[in-house]
Amino acid sequence: MKEVRNEQRKLLATWYNNVGTGIISVGVVSPVAARILGVSGGATADTILLLIAFSFVTGFAFHLIGALFLLRYEP
Repeated sequence: MKEVRNEQRKLLATWYNNVGTGIISVGVVSPVAARILGVSGGATADTILLLIAFSFVTGFAFHLIGALFLLRYEP
């Protein structure tokens, strides 16, 4: 039964990590690409930097939540 719980924890940690990676990817790459291509819709540089910072912090928080599940891993 311990193996099942460990596998469930690993899957949940992986899910949170992947969500965090997606948030960071979309929240950082999209605004930068939009700004470079000139299709930012009139967003100022401050707004874009705020969005990037928010996305990075949120994605990192998801990564840490996933890491917390692995702390309960039973060897």
